[in-house]
Amino acid sequence: MSQAETRGSALASNNFIRRLFLISVVMIVLGTAVQSFFALRIFESELDPAIEGKALAVGRVVAREVNRAVALDIPFGELRGMQEFLVAARADHPEISYIVVGDADGKPVYGSEAALDMAGRNGREFSVPLRLGEEASYGAVRIGIDERYVRGLLGDVAVDIVTVLLVTLLVTFEVLIILAALGIVLPIRAIESLMRDYEGGRFDRRSGMRGGNELARLGRRLDELGGRVATSYAALRADYDALYESLRNHPSWRAVEEAMRDVAGRFSLTRAEERKPLRIADFSHMRAPLVVFILSEELTRSFLPIFIRDFNDSLFGLSPGVVNSLPISFYMLMTAIATPFAGNIVDRIGARRIFLWGCIPGAVGMLGCAFAQGVLDLMLWRGLAAIGYAMSTIAAQAYLTNVAGTTRRVQAAAIYVGAVMLAAICGIAVGGIVAEQIGFRATFAVSGAVAALSALLAYLLLFDPPPDRNAPPVVRAKWRDYGVLLSRPLFGVLMLGVAVPAKIVLTGFLFYLVPLYLSSVGNSQSDIGRAMTAYFIVVAVGTKLVGQVADKYSDRRGFVLLGGLLSGLGPMLLLGYQGFLPVVLVAFAVGIGHALSTSPLVAMVTEVAARETPQVSTAAVLGIFRVLERVGSVLGPVMAAALATFYGYSVAMAGTGVAVLAGTLLFAVVFLLHRSGKGTPA
Repeated sequence: MSQAETRGSALASNNFIRRLFLISVVMIVLGTAVQSFFALRIFESELDPAIEGKALAVGRVVAREVNRAVALDIPFGELRGMQEFLVAARADHPEISYIVVGDADGKPVYGSEAALDMAGRNGREFSVPLRLGEEASYGAVRIGIDERYVRGLLGDVAVDIVTVLLVTLLVTFEVLIILAALGIVLPIRAIESLMRDYEGGRFDRRSGMRGGNELARLGRRLDELGGRVATSYAALRADYDALYESLRNHPSWRAVEEAMRDVAGRFSLTRAEERKPLRIADFSHMRAPLVVFILSEELTRSFLPIFIRDFNDSLFGLSPGVVNSLPISFYMLMTAIATPFAGNIVDRIGARRIFLWGCIPGAVGMLGCAFAQGVLDLMLWRGLAAIGYAMSTIAAQAYLTNVAGTTRRVQAAAIYVGAVMLAAICGIAVGGIVAEQIGFRATFAVSGAVAALSALLAYLLLFDPPPDRNAPPVVRAKWRDYGVLLSRPLFGVLMLGVAVPAKIVLTGFLFYLVPLYLSSVGNSQSDIGRAMTAYFIVVAVGTKLVGQVADKYSDRRGFVLLGGLLSGLGPMLLLGYQGFLPVVLVAFAVGIGHALSTSPLVAMVTEVAARETPQVSTAAVLGIFRVLERVGSVLGPVMAAALATFYGYSVAMAGTGVAVLAGTLLFAVVFLLHRSGKGTPA
């Protein structure tokens, strides 16, 4: 087949897959939209009877107490404490706008001033008659329904449905990519590789395909052809061995020996039953287990600080707010500690095994959180989950790197970042909805089950590919490298001025303060999840765009500076504006700031280290950078909790922004002075 024909075939295959994806997505969008529409209509149709039933039930309770008082010969117009009683009856029912008790003529007699003013003028109203026995009614309890609250319920359900729709689309698209890779792309690659084997005289491998589709049948047909060749060679070899003793001295036997040596040298042949199955490692094998595993952690992100706060524990003489931040900081600390150790053992034991091992503490840690009774045991379970997270994510990166070889490293990094962002967007949004419906502890149990599912997927899909002999040896950071890098001024400024403050605002503001603050002002778990998701959506979209633009203009300092200003000034907006929308806007601002600065910062770190410490490899520099930036992840929740304890949530959120601004100012001054003196990397 010519190169032109090969390119044409590949183009046709790509176009077919694109059309398949497009048709699948359109059908899923239409189906999910129709289902969502009918689900909303069903909820709306069932909501009215439910509200009516609840209003009448409250009215009957009030009527029973009033009838009891009147039955004791207390005049209806002289009942005492009625206003307080009616306020208490309405307290736990936000859908009820007022409760008044009226006389037989319909005139309101009892109720708060606001309730008396709204009676009969605020939309739907239900009434329960007041009567003693079979006597005529002497009045009625009138219950008004707050239509704004009802519309709000419908709006919340509609937003939840849209959220689930978007998450469904993202997950479905991811599943389609994985299924297309596993069911179409990889079988085609396997068949192509097998045909190249046959063309080159290699018959010691087989496709091992199963199923009834065309690709599987073609693969089995190729296996049969290769098996026939192997069987023929085995028969030829058996005949040769049988005739060897009797004919080895014959004059023509030398030609037979030369022919057999020629066959053995030109072809890789073995017995049919000894042919090994052909396995091609691909990114898609790791993609599904990685997304599912990270999803298990992100499901708890939107409510974890609220769950910790409900323990209300005192510990080590610290304030309750600081105590509440300890499980989050401890998780980040254990992740930072476990990451280098996981990286050191993954090369010796294999990425598949380490990923599977990491799923065990991850699942057990989540299940333990569901049964935690205090902050200390919660810290224990969170620390266990952190070890699992470090092991599995490091194993995933190692697997992707091994598959990528030396030619597709950027693609491997994009696969990893995309999986993390997809899991964060879907997990936080869905986790808020799930927690609101079934509770915090049950959601932890769901997270543990999801981590176990990730282990199952890894067991079924992963296998350690053979090492790339052309790849450079993996260089791990040594402890002395940390001291060497931190002793250099520019690297230290990048860490203390940019990387650490970025993690402080991420974990302190977004992960810790946002859930607590939004919960304190009455927002639901679903709203909290959506607010946090805004950050990850911006980062997922913006990081890729910024990477392309930053490389084009080669102004990395400018991107880092602008990103620091945005993520620092954003939280300070909350000093003057409070509520759900300002928090979402600040999450957007912080996300844009991190999208602007993350990729350029990594490039600057490697360039600065190459100039200041050329003896430390780039791989070791990046490993040290990832570990040291987690210092900010550890400090962020504790710092935010301390500020919130003394000054409140608004000042605490602004405080995380001040930390970023201070670091950005330090970065700008030092690099400006260095540039004017000796020059610095862009």
